[in-house]
Amino acid sequence: MSPKEAAAATTMSRFLIALMAKEGRFPQPVKIGVKRIAFVRAEVMDWIDEQIANRQAANDNTTSTPKQDGTVVGHIDGRTMFKPGTLASSAA
Repeated sequence: MSPKEAAAATTMSRFLIALMAKEGRFPQPVKIGVKRIAFVRAEVMDWIDEQIANRQAANDNTTSTPKQDGTVVGHIDGRTMFKPGTLASSAA
């Protein structure tokens, strides 16, 4: 699959795909000519599936608990999250 096709499949720019591949966060391209690269379609599709699975796993680890004062405390991977603006007003 060409870089243009990989960009279309992921909805990311070719520049971002190249940067992520260089950082090891996207499948590595295969050099198929002097100035030509391609991505293995199965690897790109597997990467997309992995991103979907990671999103679903993150959603499974997310809970929120409404408190009596109306603030919402969320817990993501053991970290406590507060509704924007409620922490500052609580401290005052």
